[in-house]
Amino acid sequence: MPLLVNSSFDDATMHRLADAGASFLDERANAHVSLDGRTVLFAQAGKPGRTGTPARSAGLEVQAKRAPGALTLNRASHRVAFALLAKPDLAASSVRALAAAARASIGTVHNTLAQLTDAGLLLDGRLHNPDRLLDAWAESYLRLAVRPLSPRALYAPDDRWSGTVRAEAEGAVLLGGIAAAAVLDDQVRATDGIVYATTLGPAVTLLRLTTDPTPFCVEVRERFWGDGLPTPQPGLVPSVLIYGDLLREGDARSLQIAADLRRTEARLRVLDDAAPLGPGHDVDPGRRSVAGRSDGPLASRHA
Repeated sequence: MPLLVNSSFDDATMHRLADAGASFLDERANAHVSLDGRTVLFAQAGKPGRTGTPARSAGLEVQAKRAPGALTLNRASHRVAFALLAKPDLAASSVRALAAAARASIGTVHNTLAQLTDAGLLLDGRLHNPDRLLDAWAESYLRLAVRPLSPRALYAPDDRWSGTVRAEAEGAVLLGGIAAAAVLDDQVRATDGIVYATTLGPAVTLLRLTTDPTPFCVEVRERFWGDGLPTPQPGLVPSVLIYGDLLREGDARSLQIAADLRRTEARLRVLDDAAPLGPGHDVDPGRRSVAGRSDGPLASRHA
């Protein structure tokens, strides 16, 4: 197993290495160990080892001790989980079909499916407790370094940019984040936002983006999934990604919109409703936290 060793890694470098699935160790006892694409240890100096098991206490930054069946997603397995959440029927499809939907390698899909099976989230070709997988995916998405395709901020000339995406992009550019949430909820207003495209050019051309500042900042991010994943409306990214983008914003307004979306958007609601009721499961969705659950790792971000 290749191991990177250094006197000290800063936090940003550690997370980039972990996202890439690299194993490392430094003299401050920061460490990450990845075996077959799975994170088995992520320890930071002064903190217990971090795993993907939801920490059932206040704060996203609570570090949990590893338990049997713990799930931690790296950048590659995160894509596979995203595809499964966006289209749960893929759990019963061929490995090649899932790999195409996730834009992931066959090996990554095999490793991720094994990881989900070990965590009790995939049984007999069906997702089990998909709400837990959504929580784990959201935690992973918050940890990943996400960079825009443009190194400089880009701006649209007027507030019609989001409507242009929906009317004219024909799938080449898709609306995400708060702007997508505004399409789904007429109580939400957005002047800036996020779009996803395979490359920067189509978004710049379609929306007439420039570096001249206006009130309409548009961040262009790389589309990381394949074709065939359902969306709540034409021109939008899958609901799971809208939810994740809102959580990444981190402000109270965005977190509340994320909670509302998880309770009301059909495809997200199905993921929660599919969870078997029992100890720790909230019957009344109105009582769920800002992350849409009362007990997940994101529950206290709106506290």
